[in-house]
Amino acid sequence: MSEQDYQEILQDLPRRRKVWVAISDLGYDPPWIDSVVRSCRESGYSWEELDHIARYEVAPATWFSWDYLFPKAGVSFDMFVDEGWLVERILKLVRWRHHALWVKLMGRWMMSIMNEKWREVERRFKAGEGGEPHPGD
Repeated sequence: MSEQDYQEILQDLPRRRKVWVAISDLGYDPPWIDSVVRSCRESGYSWEELDHIARYEVAPATWFSWDYLFPKAGVSFDMFVDEGWLVERILKLVRWRHHALWVKLMGRWMMSIMNEKWREVERRFKAGEGGEPHPGD
């Protein structure tokens, strides 16, 4: 990734941050698919841009989070959302992405875990369905 690409992400951070957090919600059980669809739609990004963000920004950043992969039963969903950590982690990985093979491999692995949920988001996004608020919204 060029410095110019990185700077463009930083300039678009408020809009992108909402999408990062929404997509990261897919790792939890139950996933808040309607909320993810709504956030993706409201972002104004195309599906191709959203898919890129999911695969190359969110997925690599979340691959090693124990709480993300195995949330504790009976604990509030909000306890697992650390938006600051997520944003910091994505910005670091985005910067390294062009030369770090493991970032790409871990992103692929996480997308394989989230694939069914992500395909459902895609279906609803393209069909104009979904978009119900997250229960905490």
